Amino acid sequence: MAQSQAQQTRGSRYPTAAGFKFGLAQWMILLLIMAAVFCFVVTALAVERGWMDPIDEAILHSMGETVMSSDPWGPPWFEETVVEISALGGYPVIVLATAIAAIVLWLASRRSGAVLLVAALSSGALASTLLKMAFDRSRPGFVEPMDRTFTASFPSGHAMISMVSWLTLAAVVSCYVPQRALRVFILCAAFFLAIIIGLSRVYLGVHWPSDVFAGWCIGLAWAGTAWLIAHSKVGVPIERAH
Repeated sequence: MAQSQAQQTRGSRYPTAAGFKFGLAQWMILLLIMAAVFCFVVTALAVERGWMDPIDEAILHSMGETVMSSDPWGPPWFEETVVEISALGGYPVIVLATAIAAIVLWLASRRSGAVLLVAALSSGALASTLLKMAFDRSRPGFVEPMDRTFTASFPSGHAMISMVSWLTLAAVVSCYVPQRALRVFILCAAFFLAIIIGLSRVYLGVHWPSDVFAGWCIGLAWAGTAWLIAHSKVGVPIERAH
């Protein structure tokens, strides 16, 4: 009897997909997804036709010693900091963080959130690999990179996967946070982290600026889709809607 009442209470607080309403926030996210996909397509076409090459080279040249030599701009501690920030967008860190978060959600009986995290990262990684193979763009050749690379340049895998993973994690976590201000902070912090990870790849000389921008765009679209799924399938407490 007690268990039945608990299930009813939980069901009243966390609506199912049938009770999900497509409100203003959802429409804004949908428009953001469409805009991000559009920007990615435009950038991809410009890269494919070589229109971005002069812009990319001009940006890297304007940065001077930042990427044009083995002694980039900034003191040694700053260089090391950028390398460590870049590592936050690498697969070892992201896979470990996703695995830990998924296990916590699973043990907390939030299995839909755990599945969503794993699915978003897995599909995003597959999409990143396929896109790199399709465009097969060479990495910047006139710089001395501070990081080793093994794949093609476009789009930036670090920029895309960090946007997908950290924003999706933030979206799932925000489903269980009652305070609006805290939810906004979590999402903004994840977005900021993805941005600086992408910028670090340009500083390290391993990506053209357009690679990073395209990675941000497709990653943002991927994360936005995950956000819509999270708030329709994972469930949002009803009292936060008022």
